[in-house]
Amino acid sequence: TWNAALKSHWPYWLVLAGAAWFMLSSVNYRTHMETSAAVNSLQGNLATQAIAIAYLLRQWLLPLWLNIDPDLHAVYRMYDALPQLILLGALCVLALVTLQSRPWLGFALAWTVLQLLPLHLLLPRLDVANDRQLYLLGWPLAQVLVVELHLWLGRSRAFPVVLALLAITLGALTFARNQVYRSEITLWQDTVIHSPDKARVHNNLGYAYMLAGRKDEARDEFTRALVLDADDYKARNNLARLRTGADSQAE
Repeated sequence: TWNAALKSHWPYWLVLAGAAWFMLSSVNYRTHMETSAAVNSLQGNLATQAIAIAYLLRQWLLPLWLNIDPDLHAVYRMYDALPQLILLGALCVLALVTLQSRPWLGFALAWTVLQLLPLHLLLPRLDVANDRQLYLLGWPLAQVLVVELHLWLGRSRAFPVVLALLAITLGALTFARNQVYRSEITLWQDTVIHSPDKARVHNNLGYAYMLAGRKDEARDEFTRALVLDADDYKARNNLARLRTGADSQAE
C-alpha cells in the first residue's frame, strides 16, 4: 500500500526536504533560479521538453543515431513543437488508459513523462536532451518490451529466437558504439557527423586534434566553430593558442 511504501521511504523524503530547504534558503541559489526562470516561459519550456521526450523516445526505439551532443534548440512558442506536444499528450492519455489493463505499460509511460517533464518546466535546460537521460527511462521501456514479447510469443518456439536476435542486435550496436568512444578524436568526429551545425562540437573536435598535434585539422575545426557562432569564446581562445604555439615553434 501507499502508506507502507511511504513509511519505509521516509528517510529519503526527509533528506530531499532538507536539501530543498537548504537550496531555497540560499540567496545565491534563489538568484540563479530566478535568472534561469526568466530565460523562457512556461509554455516555451513545455514545448522544449516535448521535443526532448520525442527525441529520446526515438533514440530508444531506433538507437542508430546516438549522439553525445545533439543539435536541439529551445523553442519559445507552443506552435513550434505541435507534433511533439501531440505525442506527449497521447503518451499521457495512453498511460492513464493502460494503468488497469496493462499496468506495466502505464507505469513505463508515466515514468518516462515524470522523469523528463516536471523538472525543467520552471527551469529550462541549456542542453535540451542528452542520450544519458536514456539510462533512467530505458529500463521500464525495456521491461514493457520483454513483457509484451512474452504475452505474444511466450508459448511458442519463436520467443527464445526473438530474444536471441534482440540480444545479438543490441550487442552489435553496443560494440559499434564502443568503437566510437575509443578516442576523443573518433568520438567528436562521429558527433560532427550528427551535429554538423553545432559550434561546440567543432570546437571540441578541434581541441582533440590540437592535443594530438594535428594542427591544420584543429585550425579548420576552430574556424568552422567561429563561422557557426562568432561569439564562441572557447573556439576563439583555442585558435589563438594554436597560433601562439605555432609562432613559438617557428622562433
